[in-house]
Amino acid sequence: MIQAKAGSPIALKENYNGHGYEYVTTPLVWEQARKNAEKSGGYLVCITSDEENKFLIQFIKKATDQEIPATWIGLNDDKIEGDWKWLTGEPTTFTFWFQGEPNNAYFENKVVYEKREQDIRWNDASSDRRHFYIIEYDHEIENGDKNERSNTRSNLRSSR
Repeated sequence: MIQAKAGSPIALKENYNGHGYEYVTTPLVWEQARKNAEKSGGYLVCITSDEENKFLIQFIKKATDQEIPATWIGLNDDKIEGDWKWLTGEPTTFTFWFQGEPNNAYFENKVVYEKREQDIRWNDASSDRRHFYIIEYDHEIENGDKNERSNTRSNLRSSR
């Protein structure tokens, strides 16, 4: 586990475009991460634009002191193989896969941010692996830094 200098796990809360984001440094299997996110009043992060994706990559870098461990997001193809769906039901209009992904090797039906060399993208992953995860909230959260971009206000998601 990535540790802060004082010995406590690094975690981060930030706000972006009216939503709150929390980086959780307790490695869990996907289903448990999903349940924990829901118990917290949120859901595993659902990414619907390039702007949000760029924010999240910087958010992960900041939360992990540039380590970028595999991190669960809320995308899966549990119901129909190859039909990737967000937990919120939002359409999957934006993707950020590594080349050759998703490949469904070893029955991979969930998605993580992953770092390969200097690139950070999405990869399909087996749900029984333990990873950090990002919770998204439909509202700003306390103790969250503001990260607003005035030119992306039109990308707010009204369907959540």
